Amino acid sequence: MLLSLTKGQNRAEVEQGGNRNVAQVTLKQLLEAGVHFGHQTSRWNPKMRTYIFTARNGIHIIDLQKTVRL
Repeated sequence: MLLSLTKGQNRAEVEQGGNRNVAQVTLKQLLEAGVHFGHQTSRWNPKMRTYIFTARNGIHIIDLQKTVRL
């Protein structure tokens, strides 16, 4: 199936017929799910620099405050 996206739409919105029923995720939920753990520091993509908070034990830690805003 070929999808054509308009500016400001993502794939899920197009597949759902354009409905904007996006779940609101809290910082606490993200922490509990462990999404702040990134890849090994040796496998990082430089484009992700602004979203990386720090590195611990060879793993990048994602800045969840920036993630919640997205």
